[in-house]
Amino acid sequence: MKYTGVGVLTIFVVGIIVGLYFYLQRPINPAESNQASVATAFNAVPNAGFLTGRVPPKGSRIYEDALYTFSLFYPEVYTVRAHFLPGEVTMIAFEKEKEKEGFQIYVTPFLEAQITDERFKKDLPSGIRKKLQEMTVDGAAGAAFDSEDRDLGGETREVWFVKNGYLFEVTAPKQFEVTLLKIMESWEFFKN
Repeated sequence: MKYTGVGVLTIFVVGIIVGLYFYLQRPINPAESNQASVATAFNAVPNAGFLTGRVPPKGSRIYEDALYTFSLFYPEVYTVRAHFLPGEVTMIAFEKEKEKEGFQIYVTPFLEAQITDERFKKDLPSGIRKKLQEMTVDGAAGAAFDSEDRDLGGETREVWFVKNGYLFEVTAPKQFEVTLLKIMESWEFFKN
């Protein structure tokens, strides 16, 4: 059988496309393949701004979420896992392996324009909100405050905001505050 230049080129291009497809579908952390496969459904593809074209700075990766239409940069040493929880809640965890370091994003449907005291009381088990500050995340109005969470080892820094019919609750241990601020500054919602 004789191959022409066009035939070889076609086979090469098809091979590249198939390889790229499988590369983009791989789990973020193969050791956590059942949970990581959920995260890949959110297009959490390391170092590839597949949906946004954004390029992460050195030492970071990009997380892109097609369902909640946002992206952010996070430290490359972290593993990303998404979990679906009861009540239409999604929890996305960014964690450094074998250490209690990282942050979590809880996302839930929310029809109100801003977060009420009642909602804080409902979603904040400790009931503690110290150093409350108004802030925005890529134009979305919200609040940042200190709180407590025993599961995260004590004091936390939290950022809550509302966008596109969802309440976003970002939580990290207090000692992670400086890094969390950089991550929140990188947060962008997809532009239509």
